[in-house]
Amino acid sequence: MLSGEQIDIMGPLGNGFYIDETNNNHLIIGGGIGVAPLLELVKNLKGNKTVYLGFNTEPYLIDEFNRYADEIRITVENKIETGDGSLETGDGSLSESKDGTEKESLGTVFFGSDNNSGMSQKVPSPMTLKGNVMDLIKENTPKADMIYACGPKPMLEAINGWAEEKEIEAQFSMEERMACGIGACLVCTCKIKKDEDREWQNYRVCKDGPVFYRDEVMWE
Repeated sequence: MLSGEQIDIMGPLGNGFYIDETNNNHLIIGGGIGVAPLLELVKNLKGNKTVYLGFNTEPYLIDEFNRYADEIRITVENKIETGDGSLETGDGSLSESKDGTEKESLGTVFFGSDNNSGMSQKVPSPMTLKGNVMDLIKENTPKADMIYACGPKPMLEAINGWAEEKEIEAQFSMEERMACGIGACLVCTCKIKKDEDREWQNYRVCKDGPVFYRDEVMWE
């Protein structure tokens, strides 16, 4: 593309998370590529913001989240190859670096917003785990007026079960494969129940969503 050329842009399409100003305790949960869309949400929320992030390998955007969140906890599910040739196992053990010295594994890491430098510092959480965001939830039993989550569908379904048990309202940004992205092809539909007179309807994640309330999503 050359300087001065014109392009056509359509957007924005779909909806976003609804922010209720009366809620004071927010639990934000992201997994994989679902982490990135949550950063702007965290910037705009007011009150206490607890962020749980799950990664398959190497974490990203941690410093950015740390500038706006009151508490961040992360999990890394698989091994991470570090710059010095060592492997951080994420299982709570110490791994050996290339020079033979022991170094602390990443596992679950707590980042507190009381860091005056504005940058995150690596501080071990009370429990160092290898796992996913549900392990964080089970270990820490966070309090929340509202849950905001984005990530793989199995993760969202698991969060839904926990939120239902604890009677906490939640909003989910659904992940579905998309073809056109403008609501025409119907590839990204998911089962949503909004009308009490109908069991469920197909809603387009790209245009009708991607955010739906917990009790609207049909998981089966």
